Amino acid sequence: VFEELDNRHFGNVFHHVMESLYEPGVEYTKEKIDAIRNDKERIKSLIMKAFAAELFSKEDYDLKFEELEARNILYFYAVVEYVNRTLMSEPVPFIFQKAEEELKYKHVLSDGHEINIGGVIDRQDICGGQYRVIDYKTGADKKFAIGGVDELFNSSKLDNIKAVFQTIMYCYLIDKVYNTSQTMPVVYKIVGSKENHEIVNGLSIGKDKDTIVYSNIKDDFEEYLHALLDEIFDEQRPFSPVEDQKKC
Repeated sequence: VFEELDNRHFGNVFHHVMESLYEPGVEYTKEKIDAIRNDKERIKSLIMKAFAAELFSKEDYDLKFEELEARNILYFYAVVEYVNRTLMSEPVPFIFQKAEEELKYKHVLSDGHEINIGGVIDRQDICGGQYRVIDYKTGADKKFAIGGVDELFNSSKLDNIKAVFQTIMYCYLIDKVYNTSQTMPVVYKIVGSKENHEIVNGLSIGKDKDTIVYSNIKDDFEEYLHALLDEIFDEQRPFSPVEDQKKC
């Protein structure tokens, strides 16, 4: 196959595989996770199916490993490793709920106009009595703590905490659609070496690095978010370019 995947495709492949490994409503124990890890043929098959979807936009294409060339072979083994590390680091037991759920919500601005807000949530599960809203990250995100909610709306800092903002935004959508704020935003990102690695699990806030539960920050987050949306859609406020493109 001459087409090559890029980093965005790598993330899509990883998301697709993780979505396919679990079934809604099932409690996954260490034994079940180990069984999934040991079924290497299934994992390989899921990766090849995801590769076909990314390279040819059709999952039913029977892509063979022998057809892969160049960088795609490296990507294949990288996905295998990333999936394996994620499975090894899962905080079992957990009850898998949903994957790739698309939510949409109509927000009314202060001037009465309606706008659509939406997103696709990578994963939702219940672990340790907490309903977790999970976003998988395979990119360069490094910071998973904030000093306060106001940082999420400070353009000079947002570039470093986009993963935090995005995951909390998913909690906001769940609250608006399902009327529940008892959610915990979580970023899944593998950090560390092959021999010593872990998942970044849970986001923190404040000097004491308290674990973020959306209900505890809901009022502040909504206040800042709604003010920002009013500003963005204010027809009296002209658009102007930013000096630093990283703040876009």
